[in-house]
Amino acid sequence: MRLEHEYGGRSNASPTGLIAMTERYVKLVICSPRRCTGCTHSLDERCTLLDSISLAADQATPVLVEKDRNLLHIPIRNTVGPLRPPWMSMDWEQVWMDDDFKKDCKLSEIIDLYAVGPYVSVFAQVGENKEISHTVLPRLRSRLEFALLEEMTERARELTERVSVSFNVLTERIGYIQTKLGEEMDKSWPEISLSIRDIISQIAGFSSTMLFPITPLLLDDEIEEIYVDGPDSWAYFDHARLGRCRTDWFFSGEAIEPMVTLARLESNHHLDRRNPSLKSRIGFLGVDLRISMAVEPLCPDGFQMQIRRARKEIMTLSHLIRNDTISVEGAALLILALYLRQNMVITGAPGTGKTTLLNAMDQITPPFWRKIYIEDAIESRIHRNQHQSRIQVDPIDERNGLSDKSQEIVKSLHRSPDYVILGEIQTQEHSHALFHALSAGLRCLSTCHSNSAASLISRFQVNHHIDKASLALLDLIVTMRRPVPGSSRRYVSEIVEVRRDTEDGCLKFRGLNLLYSNDSHTGILDNMVDDGAFSLRMNEGGVAEFDSLFADLIARLKGLRETSSGNTNDDLQKQAISLLRASTVT
Repeated sequence: MRLEHEYGGRSNASPTGLIAMTERYVKLVICSPRRCTGCTHSLDERCTLLDSISLAADQATPVLVEKDRNLLHIPIRNTVGPLRPPWMSMDWEQVWMDDDFKKDCKLSEIIDLYAVGPYVSVFAQVGENKEISHTVLPRLRSRLEFALLEEMTERARELTERVSVSFNVLTERIGYIQTKLGEEMDKSWPEISLSIRDIISQIAGFSSTMLFPITPLLLDDEIEEIYVDGPDSWAYFDHARLGRCRTDWFFSGEAIEPMVTLARLESNHHLDRRNPSLKSRIGFLGVDLRISMAVEPLCPDGFQMQIRRARKEIMTLSHLIRNDTISVEGAALLILALYLRQNMVITGAPGTGKTTLLNAMDQITPPFWRKIYIEDAIESRIHRNQHQSRIQVDPIDERNGLSDKSQEIVKSLHRSPDYVILGEIQTQEHSHALFHALSAGLRCLSTCHSNSAASLISRFQVNHHIDKASLALLDLIVTMRRPVPGSSRRYVSEIVEVRRDTEDGCLKFRGLNLLYSNDSHTGILDNMVDDGAFSLRMNEGGVAEFDSLFADLIARLKGLRETSSGNTNDDLQKQAISLLRASTVT
């Protein structure tokens, strides 16, 4: 028994902007044909090599490889502590390596693998540029089970009609095929275990749809976005931990028309030469997808597609603190701004995590607030015991749209919201509607593309023609950054407040004030100014002793950071409400 590779360090960005060596989340152990017999690492039915890996500080997962038997042995995820070899323990899952996998994937290049539904996703860092490639293995244990999968895949094709239907019908069709295949295997191969029958019927059912090549990605909660740049090209995707990865899915030109038809049917929007782009929310296999497509003449190559996958497990503010998206101090500032109902814009380049932060903040608003959401592609989430009214408008791509975001923002004046949560502010009309609502007294949280608070103000002024007096209605601008394209690292780079006062009875925009910077060690309290939106909102809300309030909230956040309890959001709600009530002058 020997180690195939040593454990590498955490991913770092090189000065050139390329991705350096990525952290290995697994350590491969190559076992001899005789297994433990005669192995120097075998001791009293234990493996000293497995013990050392399991107890190492890097927490990499051991994976045993039996090359002569074509087997991978993967620990069951809930296993804790040192492991005994799989032939002496029930703590392992056995996976058969078929010939294609052995030909295409070098064991020494594997950096991670884990189970996703009926599959095992395998990631390898390959080539001189250290690109990360992705492939999958069915969770099957033998050549016989692989042969049965091939037979059931053929049977699935016989059971399904080759027509383009909506995603919901496809999901129902897959379920129908899986049930039929399971019944057939139960009668013909009763010796096959129920778990293996389920895996075979699932994969065979998936194979009956054109989405079969990316089904493992759609099922994986760590996949963020999937990209197809054009016909006859390889798809690629962004992974939450590993960053940009390439797939083994070649998107042929023949797949364009069925994919376009699916999107039209599900979204009920046009996608043709008059409306050559589409953005819509689609449900498939219990997963929420936001699909963007473009066709000719907008797309000269004929087709382009982007699929953003919503996580089933919503990222909380505590998650974002633990993964270094934001510091405890920055999170405390945003919580207080949220509870003061400040007018906030979360800005950043595409793919920097703006919506993720917005949804994390949305979860911890007081449960008695009435919140109205206005979005074209629904990316907000329904939260337990909260008052949420969601409005979906037509995307700007839809020329014949009946509902317009700008109009719905203005209509919100008559819907009595405590807080309005907007999707992306995209156009000049959206901006004018936003500031019209702010001037009428609505409190809003929104997102908008820009690289910094300063560039966002310039965009509002120059591109959207918003006057300075209206800009003074904003309170806080939060900037998200993704420093290296294709990397998984995202973080809050700055939190900036708007400075304002009144002159001759009119509101005046006095510029911006930096409260928080990821690169600065200056204290947030030291950066506050009297004419800043934060101080002004605190005075309006009757909040006294802000220093002690801020310190108390930081202390409580640090306590929550060390836990992963399911009621973290409830704890944050209760503690923030309690602290604000205690510090409010009545």
